[in-house]
Amino acid sequence: MKLSPVCRLMSAAVVIVSLGAVLSGSAFAHGGRQVGKFEFNVGFVNEPALEGRLNGVDLRVENAETEEPLLGLDQSVQVKVTHVSSGDSKILDLEPVKDEPGHYTAAFIPTAPGEYRFQFTGAIDGMQLDETFAAGADEFSMVESSKALQIPEQQLEMREIGAAIRGAMAAAAQAQDSAATANMFAVGGLIAGVLGLGFGAGSLVIARKQQQTGAAAGKRTALRG
Repeated sequence: MKLSPVCRLMSAAVVIVSLGAVLSGSAFAHGGRQVGKFEFNVGFVNEPALEGRLNGVDLRVENAETEEPLLGLDQSVQVKVTHVSSGDSKILDLEPVKDEPGHYTAAFIPTAPGEYRFQFTGAIDGMQLDETFAAGADEFSMVESSKALQIPEQQLEMREIGAAIRGAMAAAAQAQDSAATANMFAVGGLIAGVLGLGFGAGSLVIARKQQQTGAAAGKRTALRG
């Protein structure tokens, strides 16, 4: 069925609006801020940022007045990535993006969902730098679980697999401890049984010797009489 010119025009308008929404959403996912005389634009390399997927810190720096990109930050600046809820962190080196002056990345894999914080420290153009950007509505997006995007079946995240493995290992260790305790009691019971048999056999030998001694004494008494 052929669409009328009006329908084709409306469809094109819908596509343009949708594309604009996607692009604006991606731009919003980076946080911009002026630091001294420089403009920082910070976010994740890939957005939305998904748990267990290769990603990284994305940094663009330029002169706020001249818009000239700032070069050489990979030599003087590092970024500390922190998973806020756990407090776990790691310091990463910046890597310049080829053919994109003023653009730097630091690759890592976020292994848990939630809020992350990027702290840049070092020196830029003779100025000491200590600036932090945090995930949220005013900065960049949080890390999300990838399950909502998985088709046709939802798979376990690495964090969930790790938790399951640790639980299985703990259960196995507990079972080994229980088995070791049971074996100890069994060996103890066996030893007690062997000792009991030994004492019983010894008592029987002593009793027989006493009987034999008594019988011999009785015979000697009878002969004397």
